[in-house]
Amino acid sequence: MTSFREALQSDRFTISAELTVRRDSNADDIRRQADRLAGLCDGIQVSDNPHAWVQMSALSAAGILIEHGADPVPVLTCRDRNRLALHSDLLGFHALGVSSLLLMRGHRVPVGHSVPASTVFDLTGRELIALAKSISPAGSAGESPFFIGTGARVFRPNRGWQADSLT
Repeated sequence: MTSFREALQSDRFTISAELTVRRDSNADDIRRQADRLAGLCDGIQVSDNPHAWVQMSALSAAGILIEHGADPVPVLTCRDRNRLALHSDLLGFHALGVSSLLLMRGHRVPVGHSVPASTVFDLTGRELIALAKSISPAGSAGESPFFIGTGARVFRPNRGWQADSLT
């Protein structure tokens, strides 16, 4: 099986699909979706409580996908966790054998949202990426085990955002 990382580094067109995970999803739901996507995509993205709705953690879903032979691409955001929790999740992804991550700052919980949740934002998106890069396997030369991606809103950016900040 080609990993998502290998697919992106090749010359061929690469496809990822996002898993549909809900509050009531269980391991069988994850496996069923992985079976439907088998052979159709190179990596399966697992979101991180999008729109501030509670769902199974990306860490748990990634573990189920790996056991099932799929290559997960978990999304991890700074909105709902402090730096200790983010670091713990990164170590957990590494222990599971996750090779690709999509790391982002995340969006604020919408005003008037039905779930009364507070935002954390202990780290910025850049700091989360730096933290993920700092994790290295025991005995390695310090190279991160993760292939890291991110996203940016470039057409309606926040005030003061500069395009060259992506590099």
